[in-house]
Amino acid sequence: MAFRVTVLSAQDAYLQHKVGLVDAMTLDNSMRILKNVWLVQPVYRALWLEQAASIAPEFATVIDAAVRDVPLAKASDQVARFQANLANVISTASYNLPN
Repeated sequence: MAFRVTVLSAQDAYLQHKVGLVDAMTLDNSMRILKNVWLVQPVYRALWLEQAASIAPEFATVIDAAVRDVPLAKASDQVARFQANLANVISTASYNLPN
């Protein structure tokens, strides 16, 4: 669900930029998140293949181009990476965390 929300948010920024309601930075930020956080992961590319038909063709073309332009990352264990980052934050925190 979060992936679809990100796609629709990027589409919104794309459309608003197209008619001059947002600047290039706003569009760039939305597209960078989509490309560099989501579309680099194999699982989200597979989800894109499932969802592409439900997105307006004009913006689907934009995403398809992004998929072609962004290198695919190796699949990673995001839960393990998050747990390691969380442990690091907790171990270096200068305050007491609630139980």
